[in-house]
Amino acid sequence: MRKLASLKSNHENAERVMLYRMETGETCAFLYKSKNDDFAYTDEWYESLSDAEESYLNRINSEWIVIADPLPYCQHDAILPIRVKGRNKEPPQPQWGEYEILIKGEWKEYIPQIRSNL
Repeated sequence: MRKLASLKSNHENAERVMLYRMETGETCAFLYKSKNDDFAYTDEWYESLSDAEESYLNRINSEWIVIADPLPYCQHDAILPIRVKGRNKEPPQPQWGEYEILIKGEWKEYIPQIRSNL
């Protein structure tokens, strides 16, 4: 389960947070400097979704928006279906820094946009 919310002004200048509850029940909070960022710039770990939600209770300025879980091999912090090239191979052969995005059922090369505010 993943969900997004915008954040109130904060000392980290983060604009958005995504909570991702893993199958184990543990939860990651991914923080983004911009609402347009492809990937989070940092993350936090919580024992449970309720712990993460409690931590952000007074820090969000919008309702949570539930989004789909990432597809297999895709980045957990990316809203779009983006994966590191080669992660889907058996055995895995990740090509770190090189990405693919799923567009209309086909994997295509993806180049993340560089953000000037990072």
